[in-house]
Amino acid sequence: MQINNQFSSIRGKIRVLMMAVTNIDGPDQYERILAVLRTLSEHTGLLVWCNSQSVQTTFHTWLQKKGVESELRLIGEIIPRSFHCMLLAPKEKSDLTFYSHWVRDPFLWKWGEPGALTLLGSVSAKNEDSLWPYLHLKALNLEGLGPVAVHGRAVPVAGGNILFDEDFVMVGAKQFRDGLNSGDEQIYRQRLTDVMNGTGNSRPFNRLIEIGDAAGQEPPKLIHLDLYMSLTGVRIDDRYVILVGRATLAAGSETPDTDLNRSIEQINKYLDAVTEQLTQSGFYVRRNPIPVLQKRNEAESYLCAYNNCLTEVSEDKSVVWLAKLSFQQEAAPYFGHLKRMEDENVALWKELNFEVRLIEANFHTILDDQGSLHCITNEVLRG
Repeated sequence: MQINNQFSSIRGKIRVLMMAVTNIDGPDQYERILAVLRTLSEHTGLLVWCNSQSVQTTFHTWLQKKGVESELRLIGEIIPRSFHCMLLAPKEKSDLTFYSHWVRDPFLWKWGEPGALTLLGSVSAKNEDSLWPYLHLKALNLEGLGPVAVHGRAVPVAGGNILFDEDFVMVGAKQFRDGLNSGDEQIYRQRLTDVMNGTGNSRPFNRLIEIGDAAGQEPPKLIHLDLYMSLTGVRIDDRYVILVGRATLAAGSETPDTDLNRSIEQINKYLDAVTEQLTQSGFYVRRNPIPVLQKRNEAESYLCAYNNCLTEVSEDKSVVWLAKLSFQQEAAPYFGHLKRMEDENVALWKELNFEVRLIEANFHTILDDQGSLHCITNEVLRG
């Protein structure tokens, strides 16, 4: 199997990792950023986008009080090749810089072609976030890499709804097909692989897999692949290993909600079908628990998406960062079940020879918005 080390969802040391803090973010997002920073390797610099210079100053001051030093830059200024924590802000105040902390979905950074970083926008980003790469990030200036190249064609799915490694690109079938033009579907698919492969002689991505293609109605809580699938790069019996979640109620003292149980059944029916699709496509699938927290009713329940993780596979070692979703939940009635399933997720990654680093911060204030660690991070540069 050809290994594509130049452009992958998981391969290569993460050199620059991006997060964001916005005008309305407060201590929870600050703490998540700090918790990520404290677990990163020495070879990784954390680049934090700030929506304004005032936000940049506020967060810089907060970090100082926590005993953490950060550097400040405006977009377009040179960012050194090596740094620990860099806060990046726009040069001028603008009504078009109200971006969210969901930095995964609006764009992909491609580093496999010589001369520059390539920025791939997403047609599926939220309206305000869709402008992010084209108005600001195209001016990112990393020392020694030259100007950012902005690809003329956008990726037809959100950044969290595309996973790629070796010879395959996986996209969420529903969102991908919703974006299909009325023209020839095969041409549209070819355009996606052209965008991913680029202009070089090497064209490793020759398999496009539409996940959930025959799995029936996609559950609303599984809108993106990274909520329930994790690539590992590991092989068992010469088959690529993928983790696919299985939803399980993290029961507390409440009487189980009938609608919630029905929802969990539908989620697992879909995930079982995805597992079968991947198996038929030649992958080796391991199932990991996805705790479901019951709130006042089914509509307010949410998934503890341990699959929504950050992964680094390199020649030295393999590392996975997981949100510690049991953090500060000791008083909750579901804590025992949640902690047991968290330990099962950790053990599974360790069984695959990954070093597991837990991000100790409160993610529950964003889980109900269907996102976690992978959704609030984006690798600008690997290698």
